[in-house]
Amino acid sequence: MITPSFSPAKQLPILVLGGLLCHMTLSSLEAAPYASGDLLMGFVTGTGQGTDDTVVVRLGSASSFRDAFDTAKNSLNFANVGTQLSSVFGADWYERTDLYISIFASTDSDTIGDTLVSGDPFRTVYASRNRNSAGSVPGTARSTAWTFPSNTAATTTSGQIVSTALTYSLSTANAAGLAVIPKSGGNTLDEYTKPAKANSFANLTGGIEAAFAAGPWGSLGDAGSVEAALDVYRIQAVNNVSGQYGAGNPIRSGAYKGTFTISQTGQVSFIAMGNAPADGFNDWAVSKGLPTGTPTTDDRDNDGIPALVEYALDLNPLAFDSLPPPTAVAGGLQLAFTKGNAAGNDAKIIYSIESSSDLITWTALTPTINTATQISALLPSGDVSDRLFGRLEILKAN
Repeated sequence: MITPSFSPAKQLPILVLGGLLCHMTLSSLEAAPYASGDLLMGFVTGTGQGTDDTVVVRLGSASSFRDAFDTAKNSLNFANVGTQLSSVFGADWYERTDLYISIFASTDSDTIGDTLVSGDPFRTVYASRNRNSAGSVPGTARSTAWTFPSNTAATTTSGQIVSTALTYSLSTANAAGLAVIPKSGGNTLDEYTKPAKANSFANLTGGIEAAFAAGPWGSLGDAGSVEAALDVYRIQAVNNVSGQYGAGNPIRSGAYKGTFTISQTGQVSFIAMGNAPADGFNDWAVSKGLPTGTPTTDDRDNDGIPALVEYALDLNPLAFDSLPPPTAVAGGLQLAFTKGNAAGNDAKIIYSIESSSDLITWTALTPTINTATQISALLPSGDVSDRLFGRLEILKAN
């Protein structure tokens, strides 16, 4: 199986098991290694060579990449699948516009129970999205975050991912954890993704896949020139399980957790923070005329808005500002905020809109919009308490 080795984001590339994996063949097969919450990379085509098979490879536990992202650690060239992809899809696999690559994972799809898988509750989904450009700062998202419209949708998608993973676990794989799975079986990846399905796993609208193209995708940080780049998002269905990762954070709304790339030779890399600034808040504060080391609670302009919120919304920390008022809409009041350019692309900044009937207990609202540029949510009317308060909550991860 593949064991990723995470290195600090600014270190030079390190080849991990590169030569060994290059020489693996499909003749050395064993039961596919899989555990709940493992991250899988899949390849599917609907025409030409390889049309009868899907290829699925285990990358490692999703939580290991989640935690690597949070600690700004890349994993460069930790797997090589080029030989196997050439065998199944042809030597030009990386230029086939009809070949799709995707990344996905889920813990068990049970709707009850507080079991955690490395901190992830049941129905926690990891899903990729095609990265639309390199961007100026590797390690920040360049795609739209996934959201689920309902708990039912989250359960359905989680269940279909678990079924696909079960099919992988019942297959045979080489020592790198790569399995070639005939489409003739049930619950194979092609049943839930492109080209057969426009929406992946029922509720991921537009698909989790990227199609290869003639010529390289581009260059991304320390990964260098690559043929595809996929941003990965973590979507949790609950946020109130004791000891869980993401406790109190929004539900059914994707949080960016890094980018996976694949090169022309089949080298797979994970980009966490690349050359992103170590402390985006401090860099912003200094650029606005505040001294380095300014605390996030600073409010020297006495407008009642702490510096961290001013950073999140790119306000002026040296001049009196006010927050936008709610807007009356059908069903309640709409709270909407425009994110600052730097903070909106800062993986350490977590935005959420919360409500409370007593100003003591606060509950995260499901955002109606949550992109790199804006967040909004509906404060519903008709609450049983006859009163409801709303607030914008900004947190900064370490």
